[in-house]
Amino acid sequence: MLPGGPVPSPTTGRPIPSANRSFRTEAGAPCPALATRARDEDTRRADGSAWGTSLGGEPLAGNHETLAMDAVRLADRGLAVASLCDHLAAIQAAHRLAGVALDLRHPCLAMVLEGTRPRGKATAAGPDVLRLMLATRPSPATPLGARDRALLLVGFGAALRRSELAGLSLGDVTPVLRRGLRVLVRRSKTDLRGAG
Repeated sequence: MLPGGPVPSPTTGRPIPSANRSFRTEAGAPCPALATRARDEDTRRADGSAWGTSLGGEPLAGNHETLAMDAVRLADRGLAVASLCDHLAAIQAAHRLAGVALDLRHPCLAMVLEGTRPRGKATAAGPDVLRLMLATRPSPATPLGARDRALLLVGFGAALRRSELAGLSLGDVTPVLRRGLRVLVRRSKTDLRGAG
């Protein structure tokens, strides 16, 4: 054990097993604890300090099977795939700080993640669905209703993704005489460099 006592987890206060053997700064402060404080609140909340204990395992043991069970439990609760991946990345970061190897590409974890991904492709909204969406919006006489209708109609007419529609500004949509509108999409999933 290094001088200064065990390195506590910033979320639970319990000692991090392997972190107690890791290096310290010249002033004697434990580096893993300082590095953990630098992470954002969401990462600290899911940093792996307590995830394994609810399943009867050690939280920072690098056990892929326990981590896979935790992933299944969270997926069954309805956690989105992106949120599940964030959760696993936070646990991996906690392991890294504790000096414990954890490979998220392990076959056990890869199979679980593959099983949580949605199957099939979302169907595009057709004219009937667009009419229903327009009917639920406020009156077009109000600024909110006019804005919502404009967004829905431009998004539908140009077949824009949500992110593309959200990235538009007023100057990106210009009228073209007797033709309609010209819409400049500055960045999209298929134009990552933003050529437009």
